[in-house]
Amino acid sequence: MTRVWLPVALLIVGLVGAGAAVKMPQGDRLHTSVRVAGLQVGGLSEPEARRVLQEWADHREAATVELTPAPGSASKRTRRTTVAGLGYTLDIEATLRAAMGVGSAVSVFEYLATSVSGEKPVTVPWVWKVDKARIAHELRRLFAKPLLELPVDSRLMEDASGYRITSSKPGLELDAETTALALDPVLKAVAPSRSGAPDPSLPDPAVRVVSRVVDPRVSQSAADGPWEAVAQYRTRYARNADRTQNLVVACRRINGHILAPGDVFSYNDVVGPREEEGGFRTAMVIVRGVYKPGIGGGICQVSSTIYNAALLADMEIVSRSHHGTPVAYVPAGLDATVAYGVVDFRFKNRSPGPLAVMAQVRGGHVEVRLLGSLSPGKRVSIVQTGVSKWPQATKTLADKTLAPGARKVVEKGHAGCRVTTTRVVEQPGKPVRRETISRDYYAAFPRIIAVGAPTSSPEARAPQTGASRTPAAPAGAEPGGVAGSNEVEQ
Repeated sequence: MTRVWLPVALLIVGLVGAGAAVKMPQGDRLHTSVRVAGLQVGGLSEPEARRVLQEWADHREAATVELTPAPGSASKRTRRTTVAGLGYTLDIEATLRAAMGVGSAVSVFEYLATSVSGEKPVTVPWVWKVDKARIAHELRRLFAKPLLELPVDSRLMEDASGYRITSSKPGLELDAETTALALDPVLKAVAPSRSGAPDPSLPDPAVRVVSRVVDPRVSQSAADGPWEAVAQYRTRYARNADRTQNLVVACRRINGHILAPGDVFSYNDVVGPREEEGGFRTAMVIVRGVYKPGIGGGICQVSSTIYNAALLADMEIVSRSHHGTPVAYVPAGLDATVAYGVVDFRFKNRSPGPLAVMAQVRGGHVEVRLLGSLSPGKRVSIVQTGVSKWPQATKTLADKTLAPGARKVVEKGHAGCRVTTTRVVEQPGKPVRRETISRDYYAAFPRIIAVGAPTSSPEARAPQTGASRTPAAPAGAEPGGVAGSNEVEQ
């Protein structure tokens, strides 16, 4: 026995003294001790190991994930998706590279130990690929609406006894970031069965989806007065049942809206989409300078009325666009067009206290009052200069539906106009402030007349152009000064 072990002992001593390591040949196969998260792949060739890993990855990525709203959420309904659907996929190649690297160089001690006592398993963890954008997208797709409970802001209401502030209420919304943090350890906690094969009975991951409290923008404590008339403006509207209804709906949504100092009033955000379900009706809107029927027609009168009140209250105008056509309810240069999702009117409350927007329809007028705290002695006036106008062209079109020689006005058209609007602010003890608000250009639109053409002459059916034509715009006029790129102006 001594003779057998002596050479071995001498070899060990020599190797220890040299600190040597030997490379144990494994060929093109994984070291026999290798497991991936408990999955036996040791001794397999690279293609064989890749196939085993891929089968397990497919199994796990297709597993159903149960997502349940946390207690207290607005929705109780459980949603289901897959591990891959949440952006978690197993990186086969990276995992395989890690597994192939096990045992490429082992010490002689490890070699001798495993040859005597058997190999100790070496576990390689799965390498995951996590798509954070996909996680957020999938969570919002499943829960953004079910978990959304909008906060209720305090509003200023007016009745016979005076002003009162309505109660506010916090809301709830999906907390995608916190939910994603909870997902990570749950979805990565995978293990095959002891046999090393994918376990179909492995429980599906389950996660609580977190919602967070959203404070109201304006609470009762932040809406204390005094409520004095800082500025007011009113415009007369044409008597039309559908158009009037649209004015009423828009004013009802705006009335009592409170802005804290620094808040921005967004007309589109406050009024919302112009939909029949919300009470809006079809009335005339301006489409590329021509009046045509459209849902919510007429509510630009409300935005224009608020615009003028905001100017007189010395509020900061954040965004405003004029119509392509002068409108009847305010002078040119004092209109503010809106189109939901395209063009918005916004102003900022730059006063030191809260500001309430009161809007109503009564007596044939749209009335807007901005209530807040008055600055003693402050005077604001709006001055318009550089006003110039030029007439529109007249076009005639042959219309075989009319009697020969009969004439019908198809479109009244409008003259072109250019104007500069300036705000002048006077306040005791301060220099007069003059602020150029806008330089607006309204293109002329032709008057179109249909004429019944004689049926005997084919040439008479061709369109005819009147003698008059649109004159060149005056010097300094901006070309194409319509309201931004919007096609529909309400």
